[in-house]
Amino acid sequence: MKLLLLLIGAVAFANAAFKTCDRKTFSKVGCYRRDTSLLSDMILNGRETTKKYMPESGLISWRQYNDYIHSLACECAEKAKSLKYAFFAIGFYGECFAGKDRTRIVTSLAQSTQSSQCIKGDFQKCEASSGAGSHECVGSASHEYIYSIQEDTNSDDNKNVNGGYGDWSEWTKCDKDCGEGSQMRERACNNPLPQGAGANCEELGAESETRTCTLKQCPVDGQWSAFGSFGQCSKSCGGGSQVRTRTCTSPAPQHGGKTCEGSASNSASCNTQACPASWTGARNGCIAGRHIKTYNNIQTIQACGELCDKEMPPCKSVDWHPTSKACHFNNCDLTTCSLHSPCQGYKFSQPQ
Repeated sequence: MKLLLLLIGAVAFANAAFKTCDRKTFSKVGCYRRDTSLLSDMILNGRETTKKYMPESGLISWRQYNDYIHSLACECAEKAKSLKYAFFAIGFYGECFAGKDRTRIVTSLAQSTQSSQCIKGDFQKCEASSGAGSHECVGSASHEYIYSIQEDTNSDDNKNVNGGYGDWSEWTKCDKDCGEGSQMRERACNNPLPQGAGANCEELGAESETRTCTLKQCPVDGQWSAFGSFGQCSKSCGGGSQVRTRTCTSPAPQHGGKTCEGSASNSASCNTQACPASWTGARNGCIAGRHIKTYNNIQTIQACGELCDKEMPPCKSVDWHPTSKACHFNNCDLTTCSLHSPCQGYKFSQPQ
């Protein structure tokens, strides 16, 4: 018996020819959990090797699945219409069921929530769009994608009903674990379903919509800023050092991100020139507002006064210190009074 079934399946597969049809003969309704009481009659089965339910396209062709499910949908629509069914559904990736009670089916679907457990022929998530140039969808093991049979608009018994949208589905899960992502929800044109020459739901708005979502902020690792300028040198001569710094703010660590690695500062040598030697002979300087000049050949205060008039700006008084042999020019109006830098009158300054 097993061998016979395998031979039947092999012959069916070898002789299978995919069909095509005008998608306007049926309309997509949506993906729902399988309800055996709603569309209860099996009319085709791509998993079945018996002749009763075998589609003309044969058993499920996983390698050419997109062509296969279009062919299966065409056959299901054709057979359902010939048997006066109002709806058919494709579930378990290749089983076709149908139902006749249009009012009951429409009412039940309007109260049901759509599912995301249906796929296209490329095994990707099914989209809700319908009409020519679209694609067919099939349900998983416990779900089915439902289609409505387009009634003959030439029939005297047909009534025209404009379609209306059912309730929105739940929002899908946010597609990003952190940071800004997006999520989607859909609705189906099944409340009511368009009938006869009635309009579909295209003019009633979009059948799907998206929105941004954020589950949590993503961690941001800290990065160093550029180094600032070097600070003042620690010495004026003889080799000093100067420091520059940077901060971990470009960007700063956020939401659990790592802090910056490495040092926040570095240093460089500066003023490496040798300092001038200390004076051993005659010297100039400013001490407590007095200008001091030492002359080996000056012996009297009169001589100091003559030097004040001759070499220095006018001074209020002069003193002579015979021990140090120095002239003290008191409260002189000086702009410079040392060989090294300005004293500006009252500061002592001489090379160290």
